[in-house]
Amino acid sequence: MRFLPYSLMQLVVVCLPLSSFAQELDSFEHHSDIELSLFASEPDVVDPVAIDFAADGTCYVVEMRDYPYGIGPENRPGGTVRLLRDRDQDGRADQSVVFATDLSFPTSVKAWKNGILVCAPPQVLYLEDTDGDDQADVKRVVVDGLRLGVTDSNANSLRFGFDNRLHLANGGNGGKIFFPQMPDQKLSIRSADLSVDLDQQDLKRTWATGGGFGLIFDSWGNRFTTYNIEYLQQQIMPLELLESRPELPRWELTHSISDHGASARIYPIVEAVTRVNHPEQAGHFSSAGGMGIIPAGSLFPTLDNSIFVCDVVCNIVHRDQLYVNGPIFGGRRAGEEQTREFIASRDPNFRPIGLEHGPDGAIYLLDMQRAVIEHPDYIPEKVLQHMDVREGENRGRIYRIVPRGSKAMDVVRPAALSEVERVIALGHPNPWVRDTAQRLLWENRSAATSARVSKHGLGASQPEARVRSLWLLDSLGQLFKDDLLSALKDSHHGVRQTAVRLAVNYPEWSAVGKELVGRLQDEHPHVRYWAALSVSSAPADGKAQGLWAMLKLDATHPWSRRAVYVGANEASFELLKRVVADPDDVDVADQVLRELSANVVAALPAGDQERLVVWAQQAPLQLSPELQKSLLTGFHEGWERRPAQRLDAPVLSRLLAGWENADSSLDLPLFDLYRQSEVTAPASLQARLTRASTAAGQPDVPRSDRLAAIRILARLNHSESTPRLVDLLNANEDLEIQQAALEALEQLNDPKTALLISQVWTQLRPTLRTKAIQLMLSRRNFHSDLLDAVEQERIAVNELNLDLEQRRTLLRWSTAEIAERAKAFWGDEEYSNRKAIVEAWLSQLPEQGSVATGKQLFVKHCATCHQAGDVGNRVGPELTSQSHRSVEDLLSHILDPNMAINPNYVTCVAQTVDGRVVQGLLAAEDNAGVTLIQADGKRQTIAREQIETLETLKTSLMPEGIEKELNPVQMRSLIAFLQQK
Repeated sequence: MRFLPYSLMQLVVVCLPLSSFAQELDSFEHHSDIELSLFASEPDVVDPVAIDFAADGTCYVVEMRDYPYGIGPENRPGGTVRLLRDRDQDGRADQSVVFATDLSFPTSVKAWKNGILVCAPPQVLYLEDTDGDDQADVKRVVVDGLRLGVTDSNANSLRFGFDNRLHLANGGNGGKIFFPQMPDQKLSIRSADLSVDLDQQDLKRTWATGGGFGLIFDSWGNRFTTYNIEYLQQQIMPLELLESRPELPRWELTHSISDHGASARIYPIVEAVTRVNHPEQAGHFSSAGGMGIIPAGSLFPTLDNSIFVCDVVCNIVHRDQLYVNGPIFGGRRAGEEQTREFIASRDPNFRPIGLEHGPDGAIYLLDMQRAVIEHPDYIPEKVLQHMDVREGENRGRIYRIVPRGSKAMDVVRPAALSEVERVIALGHPNPWVRDTAQRLLWENRSAATSARVSKHGLGASQPEARVRSLWLLDSLGQLFKDDLLSALKDSHHGVRQTAVRLAVNYPEWSAVGKELVGRLQDEHPHVRYWAALSVSSAPADGKAQGLWAMLKLDATHPWSRRAVYVGANEASFELLKRVVADPDDVDVADQVLRELSANVVAALPAGDQERLVVWAQQAPLQLSPELQKSLLTGFHEGWERRPAQRLDAPVLSRLLAGWENADSSLDLPLFDLYRQSEVTAPASLQARLTRASTAAGQPDVPRSDRLAAIRILARLNHSESTPRLVDLLNANEDLEIQQAALEALEQLNDPKTALLISQVWTQLRPTLRTKAIQLMLSRRNFHSDLLDAVEQERIAVNELNLDLEQRRTLLRWSTAEIAERAKAFWGDEEYSNRKAIVEAWLSQLPEQGSVATGKQLFVKHCATCHQAGDVGNRVGPELTSQSHRSVEDLLSHILDPNMAINPNYVTCVAQTVDGRVVQGLLAAEDNAGVTLIQADGKRQTIAREQIETLETLKTSLMPEGIEKELNPVQMRSLIAFLQQK
């Protein structure tokens, strides 16, 4: 085998022999507490992307056979639904029937009444077999209007919710949805997920969408979703709570909760191939899609509270353990999986896309088995010409996961249960049984249902049963006051959380309202959080004290504060007065004052400004200057949220009367308030600010004053603001000053910004270059100056190190003239600017290399500057365990180290006042000076006052020419050493 550059052949297809699935299972590494077996494979299943089990145990599988273009082999919509059965209950499907065909981009399936629902954008379909031949003879559109777009952004993840409605993840494409019977009544879902009540013909926007492929619920109704690099997100607050409150900030209501961040490191075991669009993302989350969950109390006791996210490009299933992080959750790697994945495969065609529980308690893992999983829209055009994007279109796998050493698990079929037995099943340890039992109780509800749920569900020993019973009784209109009061005092936090969520539906019950306010001091932060959201409709007299108590408990967590602000509603002013009166009683009082005062001002009725003015002239003046600053900043931010109602002159003059002789630290927030009004700021105030702004460029002034001066420059927006800020990007300034100057430049939007930044490029700190590049790409009127800098060699192409989207900003999304100029330096494909020598070497490398020989070569040629395992010095990038990087990627950077330079590893040259010249990588920097690491690992610290100039070079510290020292066999051995785990 010879290695070809992917500009000629990308993603070499390595299909494992299909004759031995036992051998294929050997390609997996997985958690030691599970067993993996094959449930179904081609031809019995092809391209599976979603699965659900009907109440009788029949398995329905969505097959996206029209991926990626939306048409199948016969040039028409090719999606299908497959019916599978395991009749002998041996854990392997033994009957496969095509249930439905000709579906457009089907993404998910849900058993519903006598058939199934399938999300096939732009529609949701109801399919049913009425004559018993296992093929759908009823096909009815039940929802229409979903926007059809790129596959992973289509609506997906049909689920039956705790609220007895059907839920869908938007995926990001949006749409204007409607029922076919009411085509004129459209609901624009925009960036929201949605829920549907098919019986009542009701559509709702629900939660802010994560924009990806996946949506799951835990045992208490908490919601989680995913999106590419933001692989684990929690949907934290329902949209309706924020959309009904225009005075509140537009928070990001669906939020990443991983403690290892976006684009987290993952550990594939497959032989690495070069990523077609983002090589730098190899070994990191970039294509998250498809989820699963093992809640507490499941049939997998050692894996309780696990949440799973698939990465289809990296061939892994990742697991995070959920933990309570104040009012929300966090996700972290399990101790035994710090550098490995829950499931990983050496098969490059393993494309995990989701996990679901089944009737037998097992978890079913879907594998689409495509050779090329990247959508063509994300593949550079030159690469796409040499690829078969449908390779693998006749393959598919479904794996069955069970606890290691478990005996055969009982199969529960809720279809055969009586109504009382279904109520009891609401507490079953298998999540699928609980979901299905609740769905059947709702679909087949009768006059006797509520009584049976009350008797056998609310009184059940399992909190899961009590939670679902509350939701059922609420939907049935049979949740009584005493039952809700009892649930509010339940011993389990999940039941109390459900009760406070439902209590908002019963504002007429004063006893419930009183208990709801009491839950603001509940022992569990999740209960307190939902109680705060739910008291928004409670009388103001009863909740201000409770919210104040919660604020004193939870103010350090931003989502707790936000819940308090939502709950405060008309009591916000009273809450603000309490904080001002006793700021020492609450943590982060400065943030609370700023946020709460902004909310008060933004919600203030036009005729009710007098109350604020009278109070502001007295009480806040007792605060420290720092807290007064927070309060005034909040006033300004609140008025910014109500642009239609500007501050008029009389109100402003009276509001600020008490601050006429205020501390100088308040000048900037006072000036902001004047800018927000129709009143010109007093000349004395403007003069003070202008004088203060001169401190920005004075190194002997305290840093806090200089940072304040930088912020003033951004506000004053004088003609000299931009050049003065650019002057602060020089290398003699410390990092915090440079960073503040760059942020101020973003605010100014001066058309000269890119030109001026390019002129000081060599002095710009390496850690700030990424942000500076993004700034110069952010506006079309910057692009010409950026290209001028490249053409005139003030900035080298390799220093910019543009990724696919950044290259396309110039090549596709700017003007035609800019695109033509950019083509001289970049192509749509990665490595478009690398040297021809790399292309030649790729064809000469042998298939394998010797790790032992490679280690010797590393010690000889690389260890001076690089560390791999316990060998070498950590001057340049750490090279331990580069198995996630392809041969092509590593070879490119070895032979052409200046092709693309990581901003963190540019070479700096310091000239000192006594004539020394020191060269190395910037290792550390503070007010006292800088530390450079030289090629031999030696560290040189230079005091700030000794630095005359500090500049960055356009070349890497790593020398070129290593190909003169190695032959192809040796080069392959060096790469083999780097790729070892």
